[in-house]
Amino acid sequence: MNPFSHSYGQSTYHLVWCTKYRYKSLRSMHVKSFCELFIRETAKRHEIGVRELVVDDDHVHMEVDL
Repeated sequence: MNPFSHSYGQSTYHLVWCTKYRYKSLRSMHVKSFCELFIRETAKRHEIGVRELVVDDDHVHMEVDL
């Protein structure tokens, strides 16, 4: 009998995306909300658990569970 047959694993990743040259192209609240909505819908479609998502003026932080 395999001692690991009832094991459970969890992978958590911290992802960061930056705009080119750190331009503040995500400054508008409209753009930030659209970006967050798009990322959450895509994560849901691919069964990725979003722990935390922050859209800043020039980058996006995301912590996910796979």
